[in-house]
Amino acid sequence: MSFKGVLSKQERLEEGITEGLVRIGKTRFATHYSAAVSLDRCYSCIQELITSKKIKPQNAEMVATFSGTWASMKFQLGLMQYIKIIDPLARCLWSLEASKTNPDDVFLFWLAMGAELKALFDLGEDATGISQSLAHKVIGIFNRRYRAIIDETPNDPYFTTFYLDPRFIGSDMFKRSGTIPMPAIRIPATATHTDVALEADQTPNPKAYRRVKQALKNSLRVEVECFRLVKEEASIASLLKRMSSEQRQNIKNELTVQLLAYSRREYPFTDLIGDKSILEWWRELLLHPKTQVLAFLLVKFYSVLANSMPDERWGSKKARAHAPLKPGEPKEAQAHPNVSFRDMSTLQTDHSESQSMSDNSEEYGNLCDALDEAEDAERHAESDMTTFLQDLDFVDDSKIVVDETVNLNAKVLTTVLPKTKGAPSPMFVGLIESDARPPADTVEMDELDAINWD
Repeated sequence: MSFKGVLSKQERLEEGITEGLVRIGKTRFATHYSAAVSLDRCYSCIQELITSKKIKPQNAEMVATFSGTWASMKFQLGLMQYIKIIDPLARCLWSLEASKTNPDDVFLFWLAMGAELKALFDLGEDATGISQSLAHKVIGIFNRRYRAIIDETPNDPYFTTFYLDPRFIGSDMFKRSGTIPMPAIRIPATATHTDVALEADQTPNPKAYRRVKQALKNSLRVEVECFRLVKEEASIASLLKRMSSEQRQNIKNELTVQLLAYSRREYPFTDLIGDKSILEWWRELLLHPKTQVLAFLLVKFYSVLANSMPDERWGSKKARAHAPLKPGEPKEAQAHPNVSFRDMSTLQTDHSESQSMSDNSEEYGNLCDALDEAEDAERHAESDMTTFLQDLDFVDDSKIVVDETVNLNAKVLTTVLPKTKGAPSPMFVGLIESDARPPADTVEMDELDAINWD
């Protein structure tokens, strides 16, 4: 809706209207939120235009909504509640559209959204206009989605990458509960196998450490088993070749020592990240003998793109290139079509040969078996999803629930979400790192068999 036809420029400026109503689209994230914000911005002006009969809508329900009656007040209350509740979610979605979003970013913005919702509901109904029953519904939805996306994802990539983001070492986003405070920079002793509980207590956050260690150990085990199957084609092959025979047999302990050193912010995990990305920071540690195992796993974790925006943008450009011209759009000269020729007789021969294959051939039988297995897997997946959805009904809706090691009251979480669409996150703009800078072999299968995974 444009106000140019009914209001002068001066009147629009006096009303604070710099933009009209936003149309609800089909391809943009949070499009309903954008439309709701624009309606809230223009509401009083629309109400004035209707009551003064400068515009005369034919819809009686619309007239009642903007005429100052009970329907109008009820609509405004619902609009205000919607905007306040959806605002953190919308800003998260816009931020996570970035083409280099990784699992670490996903977890961070989940925490930021939870922190803002918690702060909103803690204000109470008198301040927000949001009833306790509505707040509980929203909290229940948040907790269900958090558990489904963060806690139920195999190998725990979101929490693991967040914990291993060097920018957040020592941050108050983690609750510190370790018995030993974070030490000064020192070079750790050689690898030793320590008791798990005592080992974790040497970190500022033992529970978070144990959770991350379990996820990394599972991932490392999968990589080693993959090497046993495909040998040189496995991504871990180059790492295993660089390690000595003793290191390969104790690769799990190597991971433990390196994770412990990172958690305690010890050398060599003390270099500032500077203007590098997290992925670049971990890649630089790939060849360091005291970081190579942990760095190998983290490079894989941080290489995962958490959205499909690059593909979608390419698809949009491709669709736009082949879309019909809009009215008034300048027509460009079309290039000559490329014509290619194919010998149709060879296609007919290939087709006849494929048709003559016996249905009882081994290849066909294997294909049928594979299809049957796929159908069975789909049925099992449907059954598992039903059970999963039933389990989701039993969630706490009285408070925002995230990992118990995370502090939702951390002030830094209130600076994560950008205030406007397209703006950078205030957290990363003002992020200042503390300066803590300190002054090929043959792989035998017997060595991998000797790994103790318990």
